[in-house]
Amino acid sequence: GVLEFTDLPHTSPGVLSSAICMDKVQSKVVFDSLFLNTAKGTSFSRWDYENNKEKVVEDVESKVDYPMIVKPAHLGSSIGINVAKDREDLLFAIDVAVEFDDKILVEHKLSHFVEVNCACFRYGGELVVSETEQPLSKSDFLTFADKYSTGKMSGGGHIIPAEIGNLNGQIKETTKLLYSKLELNGVVRFDYLVDTEREKIFINEVNTVP
Repeated sequence: GVLEFTDLPHTSPGVLSSAICMDKVQSKVVFDSLFLNTAKGTSFSRWDYENNKEKVVEDVESKVDYPMIVKPAHLGSSIGINVAKDREDLLFAIDVAVEFDDKILVEHKLSHFVEVNCACFRYGGELVVSETEQPLSKSDFLTFADKYSTGKMSGGGHIIPAEIGNLNGQIKETTKLLYSKLELNGVVRFDYLVDTEREKIFINEVNTVP
C-alpha cells in the first residue's frame, strides 16, 4: 500500500490480494468459496480468549478434533505455532499464539500428510507454474528451525518433484486457479498438505513473498 501510494514500482501483489493472503482466516474463507479442501478449523480473537478462556476452549473443542494445530493468523515462518494433543496442550498453544497476534486460527492436524509447495508467476499473458517441492522435516510440521537453522528454507532438504504421483498435476492446476482468482502478481508460493492415505489435497496458505 505504501509503495503504491508513493507510486513506486514493486513485484508483489496489490493491497487487497496481499491483505487476504497475509490473513490465514480470511484466506480460508476464499479457499472455501472456491470449493477447495481446507483443514477443518475455527478462529477467535485475543480479546475473547482473555475475557473468557473456558468458553473459547470449549467452543474450539466442539468444532475441531484433536490433534489440533494452533496458529497466529497473521504471521509466517511457523512463528508461534504449536500442536495440541489434549486440553493442556491447547491452553499452552493458545497462550503462546496470543503473544504474537490478536487473531488465532485453530485447525485439525492431519495424521498422515506431507507438505508440498508450488510456485507461480505471470510471464506475459501466461501463468508459469514451478515443479512441486516436498520439504523434509523430522517434526510434526515444518518449524522455524527446520526452515532457517541451516541457512536454507528447507533445513531438512527437499524432494523435487514431490513424491505424490498424479496429485502433482492437481496441485499445479490448483496453483494456477488460485493465482488467477486472487489476482496475484510476481512470484507467489502456495503451500499444500497432502493426505497420503486418502490421496486428498488441502490448500494450507499462500505466501505472496513481498
